[in-house]
Amino acid sequence: MRYSQNIVVLSGLVGRDPELKHVGQNNNAMCTFGLATTEGYKDRNGEWQNKTTWHDIKCWRKTAEEAALKIRKGDTVTVFGKLDKESWEDKDTQKKMYKASVVIDSFTVQPKGTFGNDAEGAGNQEQW
Repeated sequence: MRYSQNIVVLSGLVGRDPELKHVGQNNNAMCTFGLATTEGYKDRNGEWQNKTTWHDIKCWRKTAEEAALKIRKGDTVTVFGKLDKESWEDKDTQKKMYKASVVIDSFTVQPKGTFGNDAEGAGNQEQW
Protein backbone atom coordinates (compact mmCIF):
# COMPACT_ATOMS: atom_id res chain seq x y z
CA MET A 1 0.00 0.00 0.00
CA ARG A 2 1.29 3.48 -0.88
CA TYR A 3 0.90 6.40 1.48
CA SER A 4 1.00 10.08 0.72
CA GLN A 5 0.90 13.13 2.96
CA ASN A 6 -0.78 16.50 2.70
CA ILE A 7 1.30 18.72 4.99
CA VAL A 8 1.52 22.52 4.87
CA VAL A 9 3.71 24.72 7.06
CA LEU A 10 3.57 28.48 6.47
CA SER A 11 5.16 31.39 8.33
CA GLY A 12 3.95 34.88 7.58
CA LEU A 13 2.06 37.97 8.65
CA VAL A 14 -1.63 37.96 9.52
CA GLY A 15 -3.45 40.35 7.18
CA ARG A 16 -6.75 40.67 9.04
CA ASP A 17 -8.11 39.83 12.46
CA PRO A 18 -9.48 36.28 12.63
CA GLU A 19 -13.24 35.89 12.16
CA LEU A 20 -14.89 33.37 14.48
CA LYS A 21 -18.23 31.83 13.50
CA HIS A 22 -20.30 28.93 14.75
CA VAL A 23 -21.61 26.79 11.91
CA GLY A 24 -23.57 23.63 11.18
CA GLN A 25 -26.02 21.61 13.19
CA ASN A 26 -23.46 21.09 15.95
CA ASN A 27 -22.64 24.81 16.11
CA ASN A 28 -18.92 24.05 15.59
CA ALA A 29 -16.47 26.92 15.97
CA MET A 30 -14.79 27.90 12.68
CA CYS A 31 -12.17 30.64 12.36
CA THR A 32 -10.74 32.19 9.19
CA PHE A 33 -7.98 34.71 8.53
CA GLY A 34 -5.55 35.73 5.80
CA LEU A 35 -1.82 35.02 5.99
CA ALA A 36 0.78 36.70 3.75
CA THR A 37 4.07 35.01 2.91
CA THR A 38 6.77 36.98 1.12
CA GLU A 39 9.80 35.66 -0.72
CA GLY A 40 12.65 37.63 -2.23
CA TYR A 41 14.26 37.06 -5.61
CA LYS A 42 16.56 38.87 -8.03
CA ASP A 43 14.99 40.07 -11.26
CA ARG A 44 16.72 40.09 -14.68
CA ASN A 45 18.50 43.33 -13.78
CA GLY A 46 19.91 41.87 -10.57
CA GLU A 47 17.57 43.97 -8.39
CA TRP A 48 15.91 42.38 -5.36
CA GLN A 49 12.14 42.05 -5.66
CA ASN A 50 9.54 40.74 -3.21
CA LYS A 51 6.67 38.46 -4.14
CA THR A 52 3.81 38.25 -1.63
CA THR A 53 1.31 35.40 -1.69
CA TRP A 54 -1.92 35.52 0.31
CA HIS A 55 -3.26 32.31 1.87
CA ASP A 56 -6.77 31.70 3.21
CA ILE A 57 -6.45 29.98 6.59
CA LYS A 58 -9.28 28.04 8.24
CA CYS A 59 -9.45 26.15 11.53
CA TRP A 60 -12.12 24.37 13.54
CA ARG A 61 -13.28 23.76 17.11
CA LYS A 62 -10.68 24.31 19.86
CA THR A 63 -8.01 25.55 17.42
CA ALA A 64 -10.55 28.06 16.04
CA GLU A 65 -11.37 29.39 19.50
CA GLU A 66 -7.66 29.71 20.39
CA ALA A 67 -6.87 31.45 17.08
CA ALA A 68 -9.66 33.99 17.63
CA LEU A 69 -8.26 34.77 21.09
CA LYS A 70 -4.51 34.74 20.38
CA ILE A 71 -4.03 36.01 16.79
CA ARG A 72 -4.32 39.62 15.63
CA LYS A 73 -3.70 41.49 12.40
CA GLY A 74 0.04 42.12 12.01
CA ASP A 75 1.14 39.12 14.09
CA THR A 76 3.82 36.80 12.75
CA VAL A 77 2.36 33.31 12.80
CA THR A 78 3.50 29.84 11.78
CA VAL A 79 0.62 27.51 10.89
CA PHE A 80 0.63 23.72 10.55
CA GLY A 81 -2.08 21.98 8.57
CA LYS A 82 -3.16 20.62 5.20
CA LEU A 83 -4.19 22.00 1.82
CA ASP A 84 -7.92 21.83 1.12
CA LYS A 85 -9.92 22.69 -2.00
CA GLU A 86 -13.55 23.81 -2.11
CA SER A 87 -15.57 23.75 -5.31
CA TRP A 88 -18.90 25.22 -6.36
CA GLU A 89 -20.73 26.12 -9.54
CA ASP A 90 -20.92 29.79 -10.51
CA LYS A 91 -24.58 30.81 -10.92
CA ASP A 92 -23.93 33.19 -13.84
CA THR A 93 -21.60 31.13 -16.00
CA GLN A 94 -22.40 27.60 -14.77
CA LYS A 95 -18.63 27.19 -14.56
CA LYS A 96 -17.07 25.14 -11.78
CA MET A 97 -15.12 27.41 -9.40
CA TYR A 98 -12.34 26.39 -7.01
CA LYS A 99 -10.75 27.94 -3.96
CA ALA A 100 -7.74 26.57 -2.09
CA SER A 101 -7.29 27.13 1.62
CA VAL A 102 -5.10 25.76 4.38
CA VAL A 103 -6.96 23.98 7.17
CA ILE A 104 -4.75 24.17 10.25
CA ASP A 105 -4.67 22.03 13.36
CA SER A 106 -2.06 24.09 15.25
CA PHE A 107 -0.23 27.40 15.13
CA THR A 108 2.58 29.34 16.76
CA VAL A 109 2.54 33.11 17.35
CA GLN A 110 5.98 34.73 17.35
CA PRO A 111 6.62 37.55 19.82
CA LYS A 112 6.45 41.06 18.36
CA GLY A 113 9.62 42.12 16.58
CA THR A 114 10.78 38.59 15.81
CA PHE A 115 10.38 36.29 12.86
CA GLY A 116 10.93 32.57 12.59
CA ASN A 117 13.54 31.09 14.87
CA ASP A 118 15.86 34.03 15.42
CA ALA A 119 17.80 33.91 18.66
CA GLU A 120 15.88 36.45 20.74
CA GLY A 121 12.32 35.25 20.14
CA ALA A 122 12.69 31.52 19.64
CA GLY A 123 12.23 30.62 23.29
CA ASN A 124 9.13 32.78 23.78
CA GLN A 125 6.80 31.15 21.25
CA GLU A 126 3.44 29.77 22.28
CA GLN A 127 1.99 26.87 20.30
CA TRP A 128 -1.60 25.59 20.09
